[in-house]
Amino acid sequence: MRTVATPPFLNGLLQRHLASGVPLKCPCVPRVEDDSRIPWCTGGEYAFATAESAHYRRSNVSERIFRPAADGWYPQRAPRRPRMPRMPVLVDHQFPWPGKPLPAWPAVAPGEPYELSQGRGRPRVTDESRLASWLPVLCDLTPHGMRHGYQTWMDEDEIPYVAQSQQMGHEVPGMHGIYSHVTDRMLERIRAALQLRWEESLRARAALPLTSAVPLLAAALKTLPREASAPNPLPNSDA
Repeated sequence: MRTVATPPFLNGLLQRHLASGVPLKCPCVPRVEDDSRIPWCTGGEYAFATAESAHYRRSNVSERIFRPAADGWYPQRAPRRPRMPRMPVLVDHQFPWPGKPLPAWPAVAPGEPYELSQGRGRPRVTDESRLASWLPVLCDLTPHGMRHGYQTWMDEDEIPYVAQSQQMGHEVPGMHGIYSHVTDRMLERIRAALQLRWEESLRARAALPLTSAVPLLAAALKTLPREASAPNPLPNSDA
């Protein structure tokens, strides 16, 4: 555990989430394993939990959330489930842009007949259904790659190295690590830089449709001034 500097927008989101009444306590039962090791989850509280109020596992986050969002595909679940092939992420465009993600559907094989899968939580496809593929956020992105991105952001924002290291959980080697110290002014620079990046990203997102199927993002877009949220005209358009 370590303390890090967080920007105002993130503090507000976390405070609202924790005050929303969502269950935080994991249903895991504290017990000692047969080999006398204490399990890593003893039924504690987590800021983020699954719909069943359980803690996330690394495989769950990767297979169900991270890889589908980053790549636009649900990964193959081998060798545990060799019959579950890699599947594209589809969305229903009846909902606000970019659409509501649907349960996994098998991919279409070129030159082979295709029958829509039914049952097992898959919605029924009707004439009103507007299916589309989820565009990948950034193919092959990994959580560790996001750490690289954060470090690079701090380099761009000219954050002192000692403050960067504290944010990343690294130790500063040598004499520099002994004599350099993190100050409140350094931490405030980190908060201000992250807040600015958040606001710039919202303005860039506002150039797309001003709605979102994600309630948190939809609420954030509504906080933008009207002039900042006006979509930019496309090049060579009459708008």
